[in-house]
Amino acid sequence: MDHAKQLRQTLATAIAAGLALHVGCDNPPPSHTPAGESGAAPNDAGLAQATAASSATAPPVTATAPIASASAATVPSAVPAASSSVAGTPTPAPPRVKPDWCKATVAYCMPPRTRPPQFGKMMPPPPGERDPNTYDKRGCVALDAIPTSCSGMELMSGPTVKGGKCCYEVCQGQVPPCGRPFVVDGIARVAPFVSRTDWRTPGASADDRTMDAALRARLYDAWLADAAMEHASVASFGRFALELLAVGAPAELVADAHRAALDEVAHARLCYAQAARYGVHGGAVGPAALDLGGMSLRTDLGAVVEAAVHEGCVGETFAAIAAAHALHDCEDEATREVLTRIAGDETEHAALAWRFVSWAASSGGSAVRAQVARAFDEALAPRMDVPAPINPDAPAWRRAGRLDAATLANLARTVREDVVRPCAATLV
Repeated sequence: MDHAKQLRQTLATAIAAGLALHVGCDNPPPSHTPAGESGAAPNDAGLAQATAASSATAPPVTATAPIASASAATVPSAVPAASSSVAGTPTPAPPRVKPDWCKATVAYCMPPRTRPPQFGKMMPPPPGERDPNTYDKRGCVALDAIPTSCSGMELMSGPTVKGGKCCYEVCQGQVPPCGRPFVVDGIARVAPFVSRTDWRTPGASADDRTMDAALRARLYDAWLADAAMEHASVASFGRFALELLAVGAPAELVADAHRAALDEVAHARLCYAQAARYGVHGGAVGPAALDLGGMSLRTDLGAVVEAAVHEGCVGETFAAIAAAHALHDCEDEATREVLTRIAGDETEHAALAWRFVSWAASSGGSAVRAQVARAFDEALAPRMDVPAPINPDAPAWRRAGRLDAATLANLARTVREDVVRPCAATLV
């Protein structure tokens, strides 16, 4: 059985379980059911029949590999330094195609000679780390040398210099599917990294000093970016647990949200340990303080559902498939163990999101069901995918348990059409 079909069946079970949470509750939260609404939904037998039909008619998945890591395979790697070399003042690159999820753009400015936005909040490399970028005479990095990343920083145009800083036009809105991000005002935040060892899993495997230095550096960057995303997911699940309480969700969902946050702590530690294997300063790397400024809690059921559709039903579903896919070609045993753990956990996290949305749609009345449908329509809208940069190290990259940007882009389309769409059709 291919992994997309396997995941569809897992999520179909989660959808039915979410419905059962409502059906089995004698007193569903009345505040979420508009006057005159019964909040009625199909019974379990009908939903199971619809689920079976959806799985049977879904188009075949194009990926043939097994399932791999959530965030551990979701952040495109840094572009090689040569691609950002610019002599003198560069001719600005043509603006990029605005993605469908981009609801607004803002100016994003950073001091000269600062790493581009792949790690969320910017900071220089730690002492002893090489900076993979080269800069023009203004200290700016060329637009085409900055990859799209799961931190949600999608750059549209630039750089221009304003107030002595390098400024880019950045999309704000729902971030691409990359696992569960910690989103504030439409931008996914991560903590900067600092020298520390307490966020590294003890007993990590020794690194391979025979590996090509350039490949080691790229793997270090990629695992460090993954670690930052996994660390931020702890905050995302913490907020989700509070929001579940605010909307009167069943105890089972609240408990699972807290368990998922603990999973993300483990994932972050595993990824920081992976980065340490390829770093040059003894592996003393971990997260600094995570900026929680401006974070707000959603207390309206519809708003919580909308976020869960994008961050869980889409983001974490993609993460589970991407992790499994990375596992397929991985030849490094230590990395295989990391990907196996993350892949299994992310499948459970995706199922949690689908259970919650199913419960909310069945208990919240027609207004919430309409919001669920709109959220899926937005998540599944045709996308103007920007061609992914070619990774010349792709074969070695896959053997090390990583997915190149082109593979990730193809997987994103597969997950949208072969997993999320049929499951969404069942739910709404």
